[in-house]
Amino acid sequence: MKFDNETTIYSIHNVKLILAIIVVIFLVLMLITSLPDFIERNTGISSGWALGAVIGGYFVFFFYFIAKGSAFVSYNDEGSKIIIRTFKIGPFNSKKMSIEIPKNEFHKYSVCKTKLKEELILYVRKETRISQYPPISIVSIPLEQKKALFQALDSFSEVKE
Repeated sequence: MKFDNETTIYSIHNVKLILAIIVVIFLVLMLITSLPDFIERNTGISSGWALGAVIGGYFVFFFYFIAKGSAFVSYNDEGSKIIIRTFKIGPFNSKKMSIEIPKNEFHKYSVCKTKLKEELILYVRKETRISQYPPISIVSIPLEQKKALFQALDSFSEVKE
């Protein structure tokens, strides 16, 4: 099985880009038109508060996905290894991670959920030692793909829970 959540990540980026353009257009309109007077006359909100609310709303949306830990995830188990590539989306270059686990060394997996985050933790067996990989954010993987991922990992898992 092979999948990635590229379309989800692209849609998040597109919405952030569209909202940034809307904020810039609103800022320009506030500077060159009588929009501030119109807003104040009809709502009672000063232009500074209106501008702050629009910019604040954009930053809340932007940082929500950072706090949530949204990440690109690519999964492939078609060969002799389980291959997962991932990187978190954020304002700066985030660390890319590639995990390759031979199927015969895969021990188990667990899912850790909090209010905003959902992370996959993979365990491997090397002789008598059990090691764990760093958590992988799976919060932005669509539900159908998560189910397929868990079924695939269950089929390779040594530990059946």
